[in-house]
Amino acid sequence: SKYGDVVVISLNHRLNILGYLDLSPFGEEYKNSGNAGNADMVAALQWIHENIANFGGDPENITVFGQSAGCMSVQTLVSSPLTENWISKAIFQSAGGYDTGLNRDMPLSEAETIGQEFVELSGAKSLEELRAIPAEKIVELQEEFGRVNPSRMLSFVPNIDNHLLTCGYNEAVTEGKIKDIPYMLGSTADDIGVFPEMKEKGEHGGIYKGCINWSLALEKLGRKPAYVYYFTRALLGDDAGAFHSSELWYMFGTLGRSWRPKTEGDYALSKEMMDDWTNFMKTGNPNAEGKDDWKPCTKDDPYVQVLDVRE
Repeated sequence: SKYGDVVVISLNHRLNILGYLDLSPFGEEYKNSGNAGNADMVAALQWIHENIANFGGDPENITVFGQSAGCMSVQTLVSSPLTENWISKAIFQSAGGYDTGLNRDMPLSEAETIGQEFVELSGAKSLEELRAIPAEKIVELQEEFGRVNPSRMLSFVPNIDNHLLTCGYNEAVTEGKIKDIPYMLGSTADDIGVFPEMKEKGEHGGIYKGCINWSLALEKLGRKPAYVYYFTRALLGDDAGAFHSSELWYMFGTLGRSWRPKTEGDYALSKEMMDDWTNFMKTGNPNAEGKDDWKPCTKDDPYVQVLDVRE
């Protein structure tokens, strides 16, 4: 679909155990299988780069953006050498950054061990037997796998396979292995890791801090600092506040699909955010031409753009 004059594409990829089960015990050709979910994204990104011109897009101006787990995927893509020069800009929403406490650096050896443990649990003696297990049963086995060993509950994540990922997420930043492109990133006031007692003390969560840290790390590398935002609109209808993912209705312009009460201010905020996101996708700057209200976040001025309803 078209979002103004920006072509917006969503993609599907394998999730959880179907996307991140290491199958290397079954042969050398499966040595990178533990990152299959992200490999799907790389393949989709390559297809977009090679074909988007046929749909009115610019292959030299591709922005990748995502929220929550999607945001972690975006950080993986900008940290991977496999994405070559296909990414021109990136937006992290509520997960990505530097030292957020969310991204997990899984060694390949751990992914291999987890893969072996799961295959043993499945009872499969060969790859053919494993493939013959219905997907629904595989998901059930994943749940059983987590119950048997709670420490494995969140085990199916990208691993450092020295192919798709060559190092950990924070190291990729400090070593300058991330894409040298414009970044925009932020979080919400009641995001993951934010608790009422923290807010009462005026403290921020790890994602908020990680977004600022990311921008300062870019500046330290001699690159352009990022644009950082903080979505603080407490949505009407209950006391959930500006919860994790609450900004999506606004930046996608889909407030009308939410059951929650809205004001004219909500729709004005949505328009503002849609403009910010599309301006950034077009130019690498969320400000409209001729404006500089939203400043980059720097060491001397760690500016964070607050996104809320204006009175």
